[in-house]
Amino acid sequence: MERKYFGCARNDVKRLAYQLTKENNIPNQFSIVKEVAGRDWFKRFMQRHNQKLSLRAPTDTSVARAKGFNRESVNKFFSPYEEAIEANNYPPSRIFNVDETGLTVVQNKLSKIIALKGKRQVDLLTAAERCSLITTVVSMSNPSGIFIPPLIIFPR
Repeated sequence: MERKYFGCARNDVKRLAYQLTKENNIPNQFSIVKEVAGRDWFKRFMQRHNQKLSLRAPTDTSVARAKGFNRESVNKFFSPYEEAIEANNYPPSRIFNVDETGLTVVQNKLSKIIALKGKRQVDLLTAAERCSLITTVVSMSNPSGIFIPPLIIFPR
């Protein structure tokens, strides 16, 4: 059985609860004006379902990234990988799990500058490599238990 996980905003859950009670003629004390279940109802709902549900801060994900992560693109990535492993008969000791992250070279936040009052636009020259990244590989290991120390990859 394939499981699909999704998130739902607190107000969406309260609105759905109101709609369900209205459609099924279930007596309730929800706000008719706002057409949502109350704060106390939501708190008790979360307490009743605390084994499976929790409030979490979502991580920002771009639409392009979400659309790009589908069965077709994942297969497109792994098919050549699997073919290379089978063709070259690599043992597990030659296959590494790698985790990497990027660090910006130039600070993101520009410092404030003094300018004349009433000036609509204040310009500041910045370094050309504003978008350059230093890649750091922090975890490389394989099923045999071999670890490779952290690695820093500089652009050009």
